[in-house]
Amino acid sequence: MRRVIEVGAGILTAVLAAAVLARIHPLAGEVINPFVVLALLVGFIRGEIAGAWAGMAGGLVADALSLGLFGVAGIALTTAGFLAGFVSRKINVLSLGRLLGFFLALSAVSLGLWMGLAGLIYGRPGPWSGGLILVQPGANAVLAAALERALAGFRKARGR
Repeated sequence: MRRVIEVGAGILTAVLAAAVLARIHPLAGEVINPFVVLALLVGFIRGEIAGAWAGMAGGLVADALSLGLFGVAGIALTTAGFLAGFVSRKINVLSLGRLLGFFLALSAVSLGLWMGLAGLIYGRPGPWSGGLILVQPGANAVLAAALERALAGFRKARGR
């Protein structure tokens, strides 16, 4: 039950972060996607099943807020959350450089899957936002790695 509450709080935080980003600048949501960061972090910290559930729930909320095609972000984030948990248990990603590369690769996979599905379903290329969307994997990776390090320090201080 505690994990469900943690993921629910994470989704609420992602919604608030998306609202703040949209308020800062209309294209800020193209640079940082808090729902991707949520799926990556939950998958990395809690494992592949929790990551898949967080990605699915966060993706469906993101789809509902975008007023676009429902389910595309859900599929992309479910995959990213699952892969974050699964792959992080198989390879060593403890150093900061590896962690950044790991989150960068998974964020790029999520974005590519989302763009590919949107292009396949809509029959036209996805929204490139003048190429600004290509910055998103890097920005998401830096934010996810920073939050993971902060959460790791918090858990260590609390003795967990």
